[in-house]
Amino acid sequence: MTPEQAKVIWKELQDELNVSQDKINNQLRSARGHLPLLRFLENNCNKLNIFDVQFLDVKFGHYGKLIKTQLIIPENGRLYLETAYYPTAKKYFGKLRIAISNLTVFSNHYMERLIERKNITSVEELKNEIIEGLNSVDRSNLTLETGGLDITTEFILVYRDSVSFCDCEIDDNNECVAVRKTIITDNEFTKKQKEIVDYILDRIGSDACFLATSSIPNSTLEADNVIEGTKKRTSGTTQTWVQKEVLKNMTQGSFKIEKKCIKSFVGYLETYDITSPKCKHT
Repeated sequence: MTPEQAKVIWKELQDELNVSQDKINNQLRSARGHLPLLRFLENNCNKLNIFDVQFLDVKFGHYGKLIKTQLIIPENGRLYLETAYYPTAKKYFGKLRIAISNLTVFSNHYMERLIERKNITSVEELKNEIIEGLNSVDRSNLTLETGGLDITTEFILVYRDSVSFCDCEIDDNNECVAVRKTIITDNEFTKKQKEIVDYILDRIGSDACFLATSSIPNSTLEADNVIEGTKKRTSGTTQTWVQKEVLKNMTQGSFKIEKKCIKSFVGYLETYDITSPKCKHT
C-alpha cells in the first residue's frame, strides 16, 4: 500500500465510523425501551464503531441501569477512544448519552502510517489492530507489576512488530491526553533496533510494553536504564483511571461499600453529563 492510498482509505474509514455513530444515535432516539438498543448494539458490534457492549444490571441512582460501550470516533483527522454510557431511566433514555474520553488519541499522521504499514482496509481490521495493541500493553508484565505511566511526558509503546511514539497534550478540560504521533514497523527497524526491541521485551517477559523515553534505546545498557527509570514513573497500581476516579469521589459513611461505590460512580458520571449542573467536562 502506498502513502497516497493510505490517505484515501483513512478518509473513507472516518466517513464510515461517523455513519456508524449516526446509526447508533438514530437507534437510541427511535428505540422503545433499552432492550431494542441493547440488541442492536450486540448484533451489530462488528459492523459499528464500538468494541464491546455491556449491560450494567444495577440501578445507578437517578440514571437507572446502564448500557456501556467502548468506541472509536474520528474528529478533524484524529481518532479518539471513548466510553459511552446510556442511562435507561425513563427521564433520560433516548435523550442522553454520557461520553467519557479514554484520554487516548491517534493523530492523523499516525493513522495514515498505521493503515499503510498494517495494510488496513476496513473498520473491523482497524478496531482489531487498536484493541489488540491496547490489550497487549495492559497484559504486559511491566503494567501488571507497576501500573500505568503516571507522568506527562513523551513515551514509546514497544511491540515485537512495531514501535509507537507518543506524547502528552493538555486538552480543553485541562486533562493530560496521550497522543500517538507516529509509528514504525519491524521492516523499518535497523538491525540494532530489532535487537534492542527483542531485548527489552525478552527482559520484561512480554510482547508489548510502554517506556518513558522518546526513542528506541541505542544499547542494552541504555535499555536497562530506561526500564528502571520507567518503573519509577508509574502509578504503582493496576487500577484503571475510572476506578481511581470513583474511589477518589467516595465519601465516608456507614452504609455498605456497594452502595458507596454506586453513589460515587453516579457522581463521577454527573461530571460528564452535559445536562447536569455538576458537569465539569464539555
